[in-house]
Amino acid sequence: QRRVHGERIFYIKPISDFGHKWFDPNTNWSYIPVILHVLVIQQLNAIYRWIAGKLTDAENHETEHKYESALILKRFLFEAFDCYIALFYLAFFQMNVTRLNTELVSLFYVDTLRRVAHHCMSAGRTVSVPTRRS
Repeated sequence: QRRVHGERIFYIKPISDFGHKWFDPNTNWSYIPVILHVLVIQQLNAIYRWIAGKLTDAENHETEHKYESALILKRFLFEAFDCYIALFYLAFFQMNVTRLNTELVSLFYVDTLRRVAHHCMSAGRTVSVPTRRS
């Protein structure tokens, strides 16, 4: 039942049954998979940030600029793939524009909440720098 083109390659019936039973798109429970997706992406990015740093250190670049460029390229490629592969799958394999729209809106809301929470937590840790008076 494997097809080369289409979602059957990635279909896992027990996971699908669980999702249909508990995460109805018409309820707030549908945000749980999106929140989990965001959390997993953040953890994978943190792990890869460490790996990319170690790999770039091992490359022994001649200048700081070359080092930073190599590190940025590694992180950008991994993080872009990691973050957008699910959207790519919905758009080009499932070809489900409604689900893609729901996923994009959900990711926007969850990311907005994450940014607000991060801002609120970092606001308590702000350090004021004294200014020199003339």
